[in-house]
Amino acid sequence: MKLLLPIACGILASLAQPTHAQLHPESSVERGGAVMQGCDPSLQVDIEPVLTGPYTYAFFSTIEPGNTMVQDLVWQCYNGSFYEQTGSYCDVVFPGQAEYPVCLTVNAFDLTASMPCSTSVCRLIEALPDTSCENLNADFTIGAINGQTISFLSTTEFTGPVQTLWTFGEEPLTAEPAGTHTFSSPGPHKVCMTVVGPPPVYCNATVCKWLYLGPGDLPCDVVVDQGFVLYQENGLVGVLDTSMTSGMESTVHWDFGDGSTAAGRLAVHRYAMPGTYTLCSTVDVWGPLLSDTCNTLACVPVEAMALVTIPERPEQEPLRAWPVPLTDRLHVVAPWPNATLVLLDTQGRQVAVWTLPGQGEQVVDVGDLRPGAYLLECRSGDELLRRPVIKP
Repeated sequence: MKLLLPIACGILASLAQPTHAQLHPESSVERGGAVMQGCDPSLQVDIEPVLTGPYTYAFFSTIEPGNTMVQDLVWQCYNGSFYEQTGSYCDVVFPGQAEYPVCLTVNAFDLTASMPCSTSVCRLIEALPDTSCENLNADFTIGAINGQTISFLSTTEFTGPVQTLWTFGEEPLTAEPAGTHTFSSPGPHKVCMTVVGPPPVYCNATVCKWLYLGPGDLPCDVVVDQGFVLYQENGLVGVLDTSMTSGMESTVHWDFGDGSTAAGRLAVHRYAMPGTYTLCSTVDVWGPLLSDTCNTLACVPVEAMALVTIPERPEQEPLRAWPVPLTDRLHVVAPWPNATLVLLDTQGRQVAVWTLPGQGEQVVDVGDLRPGAYLLECRSGDELLRRPVIKP
C-alpha cells in the first residue's frame, strides 16, 4: 500500500476509447526526487537502494567526482522522524510499506571555482517486505465504454495470483478483476486499483489514474489541488510535494526563503542561521485539459532553530498487530499507554479510530472492514508507528 500513490509521466491511450474519454496517469516531473547542484555539474551523485530484509534497506552512494574533491557524505533519512547520518552508506529500517524520502548531500571542494560546495540528491523509496515484491508491476487501462459506464481492465504482471480491488472517487472498495462504474459527471474522476499478492508476503501496490469524459480547457483550479509535506528537525528541512494534478504534466520549484532554491518533487535544505523563513512551493501545470500553462503558489513559515543537542529517546517497543491477514478481531500491542489507533485506506483516508484504554495487548473489532490493503497507525503525542495490514 502506497501512501504516496505511483506517478507516471505522459498520457496513456486506452483500448478503443473515444476522444472524449481520456485516461491520464497521475503525473509529476521528476518523481524520483530532486537534485540541488551546488558544485560543478561534473560532480554526479546518485543513491542505490538494496533491500536487505523486511522494510530494511542499505543505501549506497554512487559518486563521480568530476572537477571536484569529495570531502564527506551526509545522509538525510525519514523513518517516522527526520535525522542525519554520515558515511559512505546508510542502513534504515522503515515502519512499513510506504514511500519514504532519502537524501544524500556530498560536501566537496570545487576545483574549478576554488571554493567549498555541496550537491544534494533526494529519492523517494518504496519500502517493501520482500524482494519478490519488486517483480509486482501493477497497471490498468480502459476495457470497454458504454456511455458514462466505464469498465477498467487490470494489466498487472506478477509471478503469482493477485486479488484486485478498485475505488472510484469517494466510492468504497470493490473486489473484482475488472472494475466497472457509472460516472455521474465528466470529472476528472480519480480511479485507483490495488492488487494484493498471495501469502505469506502479501505483496501489494496501488495505481491511480484520472478519467475525464468531457471537453478540454478546464479552469486551473479544477485540475490542480496544491499541497506539500514539511519534515523538520531544527535547521534541517525536507519538503515533499503532494499536489494533485489530475494527470497533467507538472514541475515543482522550491524557495526556502534564504536565497536557496530547488526543483523537483522532493528536496532537502539546511538553514545556515536560526530565524524565521518563508518556504514557498510553485507548481506549474500543463496538458490536454488546459489551454495554457498555469501555476499555483503555497507558502508556510519555518522556524529554524540552532542545533544544540538532540535528547536521547529510549528504544520503543515496535507496534505489533495480528493476525495478518485480518479476521474479524485484531490483536494489537502498543508501546504507549492510552495510544490512539488509526486505520487508513489506500488513499490515506481515515477508515476507523480506536483509543486504547491502557498498555499491552488490546483487541479491536474489524468485522465490518471491507477487503483491501490498509495502514495501521499508532499515535501518542508526537510519536508515531505504522505497519501495513491486509483483509482478504
